[in-house]
Amino acid sequence: MNRVRVLVLLGLVALFAFAVALTLSDGRKGYMPLDHSIVWSGAWRIYCGQVPYRDFTTPNGLLAMYVQAPFFAVFGPTWFAYVLHAALANGVFALLAYSLLRRFALARPFAFVYAAASAIVFYPPIGVPYMEQEGFLCLLASITAAAWASEAQPGSRRATLLWCAASFALALGGIAKQTPAVYAVPVVLAMLLCAARAPRKKAWVAFASTGLAVVLAVWLVGSLAGVDWKMAWDYAWRLPRAEGQLKLRYIGTAAKFAKRVNSTVFGANLLALIAGYATPVLALVALAGASFGRGRREKWMRAAGTWALAAGVVWICLLFTVFAGNQWQNGVPFVFVGLGLLHAGFGALVVDGGTWARKFVSTIGLAAILITVRDAWIFEQHVNRTRVVNDIVFSEDVAEGAEPLLPPELAFLAWNLPASFPIAPGDFADLVRFLRDSPGGFMLVGDLGILPALAGKEALEPCVWIHPGLTMPWPDDPAFAAFDARWAAPFEDGRARWLVLQGEATYTRRRLEDFPALAKLAAERGRLARTFGPFRVLDLGSP
Repeated sequence: MNRVRVLVLLGLVALFAFAVALTLSDGRKGYMPLDHSIVWSGAWRIYCGQVPYRDFTTPNGLLAMYVQAPFFAVFGPTWFAYVLHAALANGVFALLAYSLLRRFALARPFAFVYAAASAIVFYPPIGVPYMEQEGFLCLLASITAAAWASEAQPGSRRATLLWCAASFALALGGIAKQTPAVYAVPVVLAMLLCAARAPRKKAWVAFASTGLAVVLAVWLVGSLAGVDWKMAWDYAWRLPRAEGQLKLRYIGTAAKFAKRVNSTVFGANLLALIAGYATPVLALVALAGASFGRGRREKWMRAAGTWALAAGVVWICLLFTVFAGNQWQNGVPFVFVGLGLLHAGFGALVVDGGTWARKFVSTIGLAAILITVRDAWIFEQHVNRTRVVNDIVFSEDVAEGAEPLLPPELAFLAWNLPASFPIAPGDFADLVRFLRDSPGGFMLVGDLGILPALAGKEALEPCVWIHPGLTMPWPDDPAFAAFDARWAAPFEDGRARWLVLQGEATYTRRRLEDFPALAKLAAERGRLARTFGPFRVLDLGSP
């Protein structure tokens, strides 16, 4: 192995270590009960032997849940095991970003910088396993595989395997979450259409057959596991689609859409995002150059393809952020990948070019690197360290005061909660201890989905989290009666004894009376057993 390869390998190890360490450092800071409990709860259920759409429902997140379950098996249900999953995924994301930029002939030092910056904006903002992040990871894997497939000899085994990998990763992205995967489909298909030179048929067959194989495998495994496909249709497609239609109606007109895009781009204080927003114009200019340029068509076309891909990855982020309506800080993981591709596109234009052309591109590259360093620093200081994505104003003093009070499974967590969750760490620890020591299972009308794992009990709620119209039907929905009955079933068949009520309402303003069957049971059999701060524990054991 020559010296260059050794240095590159060491650089990749350092890049991976940086991405992992950053997530471990930032990701342990704070707990947002609603968002941070989703994958944890689903993974704990899977670890306990439950099957999605048989024992519980979720609109998305299955990939992250199934990946997290082995971490719980190895390390136990601990916060370290939880953040470690996110940290390792962040490392993989950085390596994929590097690989994609190297595919477009970007110099190694530049590729390292853009990849390291990508590790700052990918997983650290949310800090723990999350549906969107797992989806973005799969999409970057799909785009990277497609990019390398386009370079391989058409029809070769390598090209075929890479197109299969691109399709497989895209399908996994859809399993992770329907969006942003839906926004990436046109990008990957465009890469297939433009890059799959003759023989085209082999590439298309490999891509389509892999996607079909994933669908059939999911159907077969799910059927053998006892999945209720009617339930899966309702909770993985019908309800999320209705929620998406509501958001589309909220955006309304093209003018409102453009306003939200511009607000995101120019309000984010990221120069890289502004540059990516303008990249489609460069792609069109390059196409015009290819049409009218003499003797430089190949270079212009290479630049046009690179800039088109840069525009594609940035617009995946913009579409996701605008339509999801979430914080933009958790939806721009491709922003530095896009800037790196923009940089690479200029490099494609000056291959074998003159001195002045190379100096111009060097100036562009230096400006792009300075923008990257500036944006990454601002993002780390104002997003990752403040935990703004989790609605937290992080305080080291609060974390230090809570540390001796928390259950041992949360030793890695620097306890801080959003202001909307006024829960003292001592009250929470006492609740965990009570549930662990008391015979019988429990159900929670609340958002702290980490409770069952910490108490060593199986989660019995019918849905992973409470979100009207998404994880649970509205009362006028025909599916609501069956959903409501599943809340009361564990008390009726003896699996549950305790009902834990989190304050007066959940984060999404659901109260006990919003679950009529459970409320009726609580009125008939419920006896107040204990209170722990805002938590009330009712004993619904048989009279």
